Amino acid sequence: MNREWSELNREMQTQLQRKDTCKAGIDTLFRLRDQLMQTITLLYDELSREEFNAIPSCRER
Repeated sequence: MNREWSELNREMQTQLQRKDTCKAGIDTLFRLRDQLMQTITLLYDELSREEFNAIPSCRER
């Protein structure tokens, strides 16, 4: 996870903990998800199938 994603994740978690900032937390979650999906899509488009499949996933931990 890069620095920007980490900061968005931390911001989202803080926002979701409070009722008055929960909506903003959901919006931050969607921004984070969109950034992650753009990166995954970019990798999928630029890498061969073998290279893409070689990327470690959370399941392998």
